[in-house]
Amino acid sequence: MTKTRALLLISTTAFALAPLGANAQVAAGPVDRADNDIVVTATRAAKTARAEEKAAPNLINVQSAEDIVKYPDFNAAEALGRVPGVSLAIDTGEGRFVNIRGIDGNLNGTTFGGVTLLNTQPGGTYFGGGGRAVELDTVPIGAVDRLVVRKSGLPDQEAEGLGGSVELTPRTAVGLTRPFFEGTIGGGYQSAHNNGDVFIGEAAAGTAFGPDRQFAIVLTGSFHTDQRGFDDVEPGLLDAVQPGTPGDKVLDALDLRRYSYNRRRFGFGGELDWNPDAQSHYYLRANNAGYTESVHRSILQYRGLGDATTQSGNVITATGVDARVTLRDEQESHLNFIAAAGGRNDFDKVIVDYQLSYTASTYHRDYDRNTTFSRVGQPGFTVAYDNATRLYPTLTPTGFNPSDPTQFTLTGANNATERAHDREYAGVLNITVPTTLLGGDGRFQFGGKLRFRDKIDSPNNLSYAGGPATSLSAVLGGGPYLQARTPYNPMYYTLEVSRTASGSLAGWATLKYFGKEGMQAILGGILETKYYLYDLIRSHPDMVCVNPDDTGLITLFRVYPAGVDAQVQFGRELNEPALRSDLIKHNHLTEAVGNKLFEWFRSGKQIDGKYTPYMSFSTGFRDATYNRDGTDEEAVVYALKSFPMNVFITPETMQWALHCVAAARDEVLKR
Repeated sequence: MTKTRALLLISTTAFALAPLGANAQVAAGPVDRADNDIVVTATRAAKTARAEEKAAPNLINVQSAEDIVKYPDFNAAEALGRVPGVSLAIDTGEGRFVNIRGIDGNLNGTTFGGVTLLNTQPGGTYFGGGGRAVELDTVPIGAVDRLVVRKSGLPDQEAEGLGGSVELTPRTAVGLTRPFFEGTIGGGYQSAHNNGDVFIGEAAAGTAFGPDRQFAIVLTGSFHTDQRGFDDVEPGLLDAVQPGTPGDKVLDALDLRRYSYNRRRFGFGGELDWNPDAQSHYYLRANNAGYTESVHRSILQYRGLGDATTQSGNVITATGVDARVTLRDEQESHLNFIAAAGGRNDFDKVIVDYQLSYTASTYHRDYDRNTTFSRVGQPGFTVAYDNATRLYPTLTPTGFNPSDPTQFTLTGANNATERAHDREYAGVLNITVPTTLLGGDGRFQFGGKLRFRDKIDSPNNLSYAGGPATSLSAVLGGGPYLQARTPYNPMYYTLEVSRTASGSLAGWATLKYFGKEGMQAILGGILETKYYLYDLIRSHPDMVCVNPDDTGLITLFRVYPAGVDAQVQFGRELNEPALRSDLIKHNHLTEAVGNKLFEWFRSGKQIDGKYTPYMSFSTGFRDATYNRDGTDEEAVVYALKSFPMNVFITPETMQWALHCVAAARDEVLKR
């Protein structure tokens, strides 16, 4: 459905009787003034900002460039959040909208160099504002020279703000007398998801040129990329609490969420000024800024935790619990473009200023894919947890393996796209005439503004029903044999295990670069490393390779307590039903060792001065021989996994990996 709205506005203002000395003046050079006038010739300085606030006839707050650069703000919204009386509305970890004097952002106005800024995403504003609030996170702070928050307006200013209005002043070439260059570069690291793709670069340069330096130009540019990720545990407590029951600790639902955001913000612009004489000034200005953001989210949802519960001490047991997995993959772009041309002429007793402008805000949601996978036709399971003594509960499910995607079947899918733009063409003309009508120096000002605005929003939503009964494992490219390891959500899968074409492309690129013989040498080296690991495992009596006949590059092995003949013990566990309990016990040991290695890997633990390796594990890559029909969910084989598929892996690396496995085993058995 497409929504289109066009609007033609004609407004006029007439205002007089303000003393000339009551307004701060911006001068391009030294001009004779009365002693009581305030002349602001350095708008980037904090002290002149305070003087401007004091001299203004209305209530304003000014934040100068000198103040802005003191703080690590990435966008205009976050810088505005430091102004008194302004509160910040945050979305996806960054400031987006601003509220002035407690009034919602939909009821405030924003201009950039005197040109009205428009909303980029109609559906993204709060409280059903219909897309009025300006998303100030689209404006990089490097494109702004100063900020002005007007908490009370004047007749010659935009009247769109019930709470107030914001003026973002772009970098200007006014007053330039010599070349300048400013630059900032920085980077960072986001430890939660091991993201190093955090970068910011800003630059501004300008100079005056031409006869008598009548012309001046300034150019600005900025780029900022930020990968943010976090894991989130969101519990829902049972609403109905019976007297005498621990209802404040009983869960009704629990979400294990994993979010990954990647925002790439950019901005560039410039201004060309011409000052042929002291009475004339002309300018041409353009700015383009915005960002593209990608979102990846996965959620493992437990439902029905509060339907049927029993308690023993601090342990709460819920029966009839169900689970589902939801996945989201979304990308959207926000863009603000502004172009303006205008000038100011002083005809002795009459001052005329004028401006023509075009502004456009666009929003593109390229895709927003959401899928739901449920346990179709499967019975509820049991979950035990302690929600009384822990910061967040640790769930122990019985009859359900959260790491096994084969249990989930596709039950719903939808995709949403959207194209929206908001455009405005405007012309402004103001005439100012000095007057002594009420005595003293004053001014009489009248003017008008013509605005034509059109707004189009074209959302599109597609829902898919009645599709094939697709397993989550088929979508992700593997069952429990391949899964990502995270501290909260074992149902998050990386591209590495989604069976994309990346592996084939990497192989093709390697073949093209090294040639056939080079490719053979690389594969031969990897296979030699794999078979060396086989021999190395055989040399450890407490370890056993459980897939020695596989010709692939993945090595699966188990570790047993010291003194146990792993080869003999595993053979009996695999084939003798009487040793089923031993199989399960050593499965738990294998899992605990894998978790311990993962914990060490994430924390950067070192053993004998070297970092521990990352090693995953398989929760059931095959069934025991007495469980060929798979009806016994616990009679399966757990195993640690090694992927020596790297030309830089050496025999010493494999020796070190097994040394760390033994150390993790010993640490686990100390408990």
